[in-house]
Amino acid sequence: MLVLKGRQQGFTTLITAYQLAATITRHNFEGLTLADKSSNTEAIFQNKAKFMYNRLPEMIKPTEKYNSKRQLLFDKLNSSWSVDTATKEVGRSRTINFFHGSECAFWKDGISKIQASLGETFTQNAIKIYETTANGFNDYREMWKSGQHINCFFEWWKTREYRLNFETKNMRTKFLNDIDRKKGIWIYDRLRWLRDEKVLDENQLY
Repeated sequence: MLVLKGRQQGFTTLITAYQLAATITRHNFEGLTLADKSSNTEAIFQNKAKFMYNRLPEMIKPTEKYNSKRQLLFDKLNSSWSVDTATKEVGRSRTINFFHGSECAFWKDGISKIQASLGETFTQNAIKIYETTANGFNDYREMWKSGQHINCFFEWWKTREYRLNFETKNMRTKFLNDIDRKKGIWIYDRLRWLRDEKVLDENQLY
């Protein structure tokens, strides 16, 4: 599955929550998340996975073998979930049931080289999710165009945080007069937010 999305829409958090749930409830499960850079690797594990796990009731936490900076491993379930930085050497000697590629359009070594490194590590029915924001012409674009994946596109303007209300009716009226009304009412407060975010003047739309 390919997920092309806007920034800060919560997909990494959602996928991490699913992997964590699978890790603590299923036998012989191995999940792997690859991030685009080391700082994001740490953020996913510490700020998302560990944040969720540490707030679970003790009675539903499995027996831990490892609880490190980048891996949770539960020996009685023989299950684990780990996060790493995408490099050509990553992923060897694994048997992966669930794979999450985070911001994979920004992987330094490219998606195709990482996939070659992973090789035959995926099980037959492994779930593979490649999510990212757009980053021009690259391996991800070729994957998107190939027709071999389920493509899911999530527009930035459907996210509530990417809207900005008008302070006065006069400001809204003036703004509406600047925009082609044929584009539909839904676009106005999104464009108002975009102008403010990009510090554009009244003569600029983008």
